[in-house]
Amino acid sequence: MLKRAFYVTAVANIIACVQNVAMPDMSRTMFFGAAPPFDEATRTTHLLMWLFVGVFGVGYWKAARDEAWVEPLLVLGGCGKVTAAAVWLTSIMNGVRSPFLMLAIAFDGVLGAYFLVTLWRLRGRPHSKAPIE
Repeated sequence: MLKRAFYVTAVANIIACVQNVAMPDMSRTMFFGAAPPFDEATRTTHLLMWLFVGVFGVGYWKAARDEAWVEPLLVLGGCGKVTAAAVWLTSIMNGVRSPFLMLAIAFDGVLGAYFLVTLWRLRGRPHSKAPIE
């Protein structure tokens, strides 16, 4: 199950990266509704964030194939995904983001929680390595 979750997350992150980098204006419309054009600072921040998501996608792929990568990706990915879901939910509640973002909140929130619960379970086993199933 963990291996499959890493592969799904890797593919989703890489697709999100490519789509948001290649079509930033469409991305802003999806996330914000009607959004003003990018200024240079916002465009740079947008690119940085989505490239970072893509890099994490590569890390998830690596974790699905190499046990040495599992625990670091469970920690970083779990914390990052839960944090992103919480920040995006707050943005929707404040009327800043489009309700379309609920899909990303559900995806990242569920995967982030799964990664953190898996990490917690692994930490309860002395001298155990993360199982890649």
